[in-house]
Amino acid sequence: MTIKPRYNIDLINPEHYKQGSVECIDYIRDRLGYEGYKAYLLGSHYKYTYRFTYKHKHLEPLEKITQEEADIKKSMFYLCRFHEIQRLEKETLEQNRLNREEVAYDEGSYPNDVEKGFVQAPCDVEQKDADNE
Repeated sequence: MTIKPRYNIDLINPEHYKQGSVECIDYIRDRLGYEGYKAYLLGSHYKYTYRFTYKHKHLEPLEKITQEEADIKKSMFYLCRFHEIQRLEKETLEQNRLNREEVAYDEGSYPNDVEKGFVQAPCDVEQKDADNE
């Protein structure tokens, strides 16, 4: 599954995170597997939100706010990717549920597979029926 982010990936994906045709986050996803990648995304979100107010407290107020804002955006990058995966999972589950819903039939009105065209009746069955008439 390829996730196409709707936000500025360059914010947390500078050139040193790109080696050839493989991006760092794609490499991590491939190594961790599906569930591991989801945990990584949430963990990275938590990391940035947990420490952003403490990380830059030594800076001047304007620079501090600027750096905190960058960390919040980084956190949002990871959370948005996680949210996109959740959205796709939900859509898939909803579609699967719709595909599994049973059609309600009145008693005695269940369709025959042959009548519905799902199964081709064997020729000898048709022949035997014709012979019995």
